[in-house]
Amino acid sequence: MAVILAGAVPLAAMLAVLWTQYRVRNIFARHADIVSEFGHPAHLAARYLLASVGLRDVTVTPVPGTLTDHYDSGRRELRLSEGVYADDSIAAVAIAAHEVGHAMQDALGHPLLRLRVLVAKAASGFAAIAPLIMVAGLVGGIATRHPTAFAIAASGVVGLLLALLLAAVALPVELDASRRAQRSLEAAGITTAAEGPRVRELLHAAALTYVASLVGTLARMLVGGLRGFGRIR
Repeated sequence: MAVILAGAVPLAAMLAVLWTQYRVRNIFARHADIVSEFGHPAHLAARYLLASVGLRDVTVTPVPGTLTDHYDSGRRELRLSEGVYADDSIAAVAIAAHEVGHAMQDALGHPLLRLRVLVAKAASGFAAIAPLIMVAGLVGGIATRHPTAFAIAASGVVGLLLALLLAAVALPVELDASRRAQRSLEAAGITTAAEGPRVRELLHAAALTYVASLVGTLARMLVGGLRGFGRIR
């Protein structure tokens, strides 16, 4: 049974992640050629939104890559990917507004955003190799019965739990940022009533990427546990 689950779970997770990625890319692609009625590039929309909520000290800068947009709370810097920064499409404006939503959260001291930053620092790149560490520790512990090996396995479990916590915290933070972005765009008059449904769909898609992250993390935890259980048996 454990073998069947060990194969079925990652397959289901992979399909869920692929479907989510396809849906997100499809939504953005459908809106990439629709010019926003705001009529200006996304970086100006971001600056306008930031000024409208009193965050004039937050800078807006371009960064290389595709969909590498993010808000750096430490530097109070909103970074837009090169393709988004100078683009005047409704998709680019929505992405910029989503990042402004994070700047608003930071200014208000949003507790989940702060927790996310702390967990991200603690997890670093460790979570990616945590399943291997856990299984290796379990195998070594069974073979040698040495407590150090079991301690290594426990550290792998901690890494997985940190990754799960990071993904679980990220989703509500992203959804909240999208809600703030939607309200801010409407209040500032950047998007019209006619654009509302499109913007809502785009902002929802931005948060969907974290559903894939959560599913992937849960799958890694379960598969790692099943492999360890199988080896113990």
